[in-house]
Amino acid sequence: MKFLNKATRYLSLSLILMLAAGGAVLAQDDADTMDEMKSMDAKQTEDVRKRLNGLTNYGAFDWIVFWTDDDLVYLSGKVVEPSLKKAAEAAVKKVEGVKTVENEIQVLPVSPADDRIRIAAYAAIYGHSAMTRYVPGGGTNFVAPSPRFRDATNLVQTGQFHEGPHAIHIIVEHGNLTLLGIVDSRLHSQIAEVQAKSINGVFSVTNSLRIE
Repeated sequence: MKFLNKATRYLSLSLILMLAAGGAVLAQDDADTMDEMKSMDAKQTEDVRKRLNGLTNYGAFDWIVFWTDDDLVYLSGKVVEPSLKKAAEAAVKKVEGVKTVENEIQVLPVSPADDRIRIAAYAAIYGHSAMTRYVPGGGTNFVAPSPRFRDATNLVQTGQFHEGPHAIHIIVEHGNLTLLGIVDSRLHSQIAEVQAKSINGVFSVTNSLRIE
């Protein structure tokens, strides 16, 4: 997932403005303090990331992003269950140094039609022979991201649902499907898009996968 870190940019900008205005030169102690602050900010960002990725009900049908500003953390994205929105906020509040969490995560509307698209798209993308490298941990034990997906027994039995962090996230809203996450190559991005477009009932597909 892509995470933004605003605090470091703010800190750097403030430093530039301060030097330009006063012509000051940082003493060594000040420079050490700045390095420590940046290090603490990087650690805080990594702690937030780990806590979000560690949420057991955070699955391929959800997408959460965050950015930090000193002791404030902003949460955004889209999830299928209200409980995940609450769990994300609770998890981030446990990170040392975080005092305030602004939770702007959107809970997607309940839609059996969208659920059918999610399940079919998951099977089509992660079940493709060229996409097995993106299966989380190579495991086949499934922990349903939402109770309403637990009826997809055909997918569970064939090992097409997997637990753990997903590289490719499938966000569906009113029949419109968006692919988010990271893949290794343009070819894999194209395969994911083609597989998504093959699903009956999909009105549009937006491919926002990053290639790294």
